[in-house]
Order: sequence, then C-alpha cells, then structure tokens
Amino acid sequence: MKPEGIKAGRFPFGQIPAYEDDEVSGLVQMGAILRHIGRRFEAYGDGNVEAAQVDMVLDAVEDTRRSYGTLVYTDRLDAAKLAEFAAKIEAGFLTQVEAFMADRSGSEGKFLATKARPSIADYVALDMLQLIVRILPEALKEHTGLSTWVAGMEARAGIKAYLESKPECRETPNGVSLG
Repeated sequence: MKPEGIKAGRFPFGQIPAYEDDEVSGLVQMGAILRHIGRRFEAYGDGNVEAAQVDMVLDAVEDTRRSYGTLVYTDRLDAAKLAEFAAKIEAGFLTQVEAFMADRSGSEGKFLATKARPSIADYVALDMLQLIVRILPEALKEHTGLSTWVAGMEARAGIKAYLESKPECRETPNGVSLG
C-alpha cells in the first residue's frame, strides 16, 4: 500500500498512517490526523483557549512519548534507563499534568484541557498513561488526581468496551514484547 500510495501521490510525505474520510484523503502525519478528527468530531475544545490547552497537553504527551519510545525501542527497557525514565516523568509529566488539571477552575478535573466533553488530549494522554503503567505499575500511586481521572476515562462506555475486548494490539502495544 505504501509504495503504491507514494507513487500515486496519496501520501504527500511518503508516510503512513494515512487517513481518509468524506472531507479529506491522503492526510498523513499523526498530529494532523488527530487534530482533524478532533475538529471534525468536536473533540478539540470550545474556542481558541481550550484548543490551545488541548495543543499544550498533546505536545506534553508527545514529549513523553518520545522518551518512552527511546526507552522501549532503543534502550529495550534497560533497568537503569527505566529508572531514569521513571524519575523524569515523576518530576515532569505526571506531576505537571496533575497540577495542570488541578489549576483549571471549573473543570473539576473531569477532562484535561476542556470543560464540557473529552478532547483528543484526553484520549492521547490516557493512552500514554496506560503505556506508562504497563512498565511502571506504581507510577500513579502518588497521583490520586491522575488515578481518578484515568479510572473515569476508562469507565466511559466506548473505552470500557475497547478495554474489555482485549484486541491483540493491547497485549503488545508497541509491536514488540516490551512495554
């Protein structure tokens, strides 16, 4: 599919995944796909302020995902590197996201970057936190706000059904036996 798509010009940057719906075709780059889906399905916040907050959370998750990717794919979950990662996300991502949730007035911590409904930031952050907990089962122990938020997100009907379905990708989320 990829060589044919590149040759046909459907993958402008020579990459997959690619996304198509009745509005776009050949949309590549995960961030662009995610933001399109967020805008299309009203999961990008209400107004510019919430959209900016969604973007902040998405970028924070992406920074953590890069570190996680290095840990899993390059360092192969080396014990010393895992300890470094744990310390880094404890002082950074976990503490900062929890503080960000607590500081937002009126949201009651129900959603990370928005007030009325979950956004793409919530879904991406949930995925990242689930990956973190797979390799660091106690990571959220001291983060009751995040633990409560994760439980609330996992209880949402669609997410709950997905988690209960246990598709193969949930068993090896990185395509390798690590993480």
